[in-house]
Amino acid sequence: MIVLVNPNRFASASTVATITDEISIEGVTCTIEAEDADPQTEGLQVAVPVGGDGVGATVQLPYSCSGTPDELSGSNTVTATWGEDSMATATAPVDYLLDAETDKQVTVIDDKTHPESPVVLGEAIWNAEGTPIDFDYTLRHQAEAGTCTEFTNTAVIKQTGAEDSTTVTLCGQKALGLQKTAQGLVDLDYEWEVEKRIDQSKLTQNEDGTFTAHYWVEARNTAVAEQNLRLSGEVMVQNPNEFGSITATLEDRIDTAGTSCRIDAEDADEAAAGLQVVLDAGENLGARYECELASWLTTDAFEGAVNTVIATFDDREVRAEAPIDFTIDAVTDESVTVTDDMMDPEAEPKVLGVVHVPQAPMQFEYEQLLEPEAGTCTVYINTAAVHEETDGNGKDESSVDLQLCIEQGLMIAKSADAQYARDYDWSIRKDAKETKFEVEPDGQATAEYTVEANLEGYEDQDFTVTGEITVANPNDFKDTQVLLEDKLSIEGATCSIEGLADGKLMLLAGETRTVKYSCSFESPVAEADYTGHENTVNASWTDVEGTTQTVSAKAPLEFEAASATDEMVTVFDDYTNPENPRELGKVKAEEQSKKFTYELVVDGIAGKCRTMTNTSIIPEASGEDSNNSDSADVEVCSEAPQAAPPAPPAPPAPPAPAAPPAPPAPLAATGLDQGTLWLAGAAGMVIIAGALILLRYRRRNP
Repeated sequence: MIVLVNPNRFASASTVATITDEISIEGVTCTIEAEDADPQTEGLQVAVPVGGDGVGATVQLPYSCSGTPDELSGSNTVTATWGEDSMATATAPVDYLLDAETDKQVTVIDDKTHPESPVVLGEAIWNAEGTPIDFDYTLRHQAEAGTCTEFTNTAVIKQTGAEDSTTVTLCGQKALGLQKTAQGLVDLDYEWEVEKRIDQSKLTQNEDGTFTAHYWVEARNTAVAEQNLRLSGEVMVQNPNEFGSITATLEDRIDTAGTSCRIDAEDADEAAAGLQVVLDAGENLGARYECELASWLTTDAFEGAVNTVIATFDDREVRAEAPIDFTIDAVTDESVTVTDDMMDPEAEPKVLGVVHVPQAPMQFEYEQLLEPEAGTCTVYINTAAVHEETDGNGKDESSVDLQLCIEQGLMIAKSADAQYARDYDWSIRKDAKETKFEVEPDGQATAEYTVEANLEGYEDQDFTVTGEITVANPNDFKDTQVLLEDKLSIEGATCSIEGLADGKLMLLAGETRTVKYSCSFESPVAEADYTGHENTVNASWTDVEGTTQTVSAKAPLEFEAASATDEMVTVFDDYTNPENPRELGKVKAEEQSKKFTYELVVDGIAGKCRTMTNTSIIPEASGEDSNNSDSADVEVCSEAPQAAPPAPPAPPAPPAPAAPPAPPAPLAATGLDQGTLWLAGAAGMVIIAGALILLRYRRRNP
């Protein structure tokens, strides 16, 4: 016999072990007589339950070995393996015994209390040592219940007739009476789950920009869970005998894994295994018992199962069984309340309704107004719940996340700086109050001059329009590619924007970019267009729905002079000395015209007429032309000095050779060519020559 003992008493120690039995003697094989608990697993699988009430569980497995042994001594080893690496072995010696031998034995006969029907106990083999040979046997006598009977038993050696007798007094003991009851109780807990959804097909945007969301909530009963299984009852033990007392071991059990039962009675021998009770003759014992059931057990595990009480005494055993039936004791969550936080988890949730098990599943629908912020994504988390006393499946809440991303249009602004360069054009006019003076010899004349500077006009050129364009993407969830176009309301203008790729600009989410632009013109802008026009920039992009959107910004055009050339000029006069002109003064464009007067003292040359040319100039930084200078001539004629009285005549001298005429004296800076005339002779000739010189000058300066 193989005996397996599981000393553990906790539920998880229950296991299945692989059992093998091997003998060391060649020619002999051993077979274990047991049912395989798991035919799918290699080897013999034997279930080993856990122990209870202070003792280990015991499994007995009979085995047998057969064959022709090569030797008469050896060993037999049983091995049990379980778990990943647990193993236990037990070994017993094996010795084959001699069974019979001819001519060395006698026959021993015993009447076994029935002289008329003796039986052979066996053969005694002679041995030289004279060692006695014992024959042991057991007789089961049927005594009368409740009385004592003597049984005489005689043994005889058949060959010699020698005999010996013994008497046994047997008191007939009735079996203990055993009864029991079993009451099973179970609590029921209904399991629920809630599901929440949003109907996207009914999500609508209202005219005021708000949204109406349609929510759907369903509460369902998913299962009913059995909880708190309990089993208890009473055990009644009776000693029906009129003599003596009986010590019995009581055990209450259920042949279902995960159960253990305990009888509530005083233990008469705590040192002995199991609950020991002593019942005197005729005594009755009643005791309650309770069974501890594993939490994972359900009533289905006890279908067809019975609760058994076993009384073991004097190598005898009696049993009593009771069927196990469970009665519902308490019920929880047969109805639940369904709520919704309406997107405000901090507030008291709204009760949608109460659902009873027969009504499940039940649906609730409602609408909620949403006001998402433009330019960002708003997440609305809405949670529905069923409220249970116990949550066995973790499905008491269901949330829906709705994300609304509301695109806000791009924002654009621009500046415009319209400019041009202005060039003022001036003219100068110069006059002498008197143009001819006659003075005494070596006399002086004072000439009065008037110089007038006049603004003739101006020319505007180099027209430009420049500025900055600022584009902002107010959306924090979307990058946007923008097409920028800038144009003027003035014909002939062309605008270009810096930093674009194919006219486009990429704006990251939440980004603001500023770019510069400039406009040029094919021809000068008419002065009538200096005001009253505007610069427009258009920004186009594709929104989240694939539609092209456009936003514009305008800036008025007010052309202003960025620079002014010759807005103020300086008037110079050479005072008849072109190498050293003098400043007469300055004149501004806003003055339009300005006059300057001055006097100039001119020395006469005795006997000569002298023409003085005086030039005024307005130098211009650009656009200087012939009207930027003008001259005035003043003639001064000085009388010749009177001739001295004639000297007395000198004696005639021999004639000398004629000398060549002297070269003419150089003229003052009058603009005449040198060497035009040679003056000689009397005063009348000088005057005539002066007239000729004047006439020639006038022809050169019309």
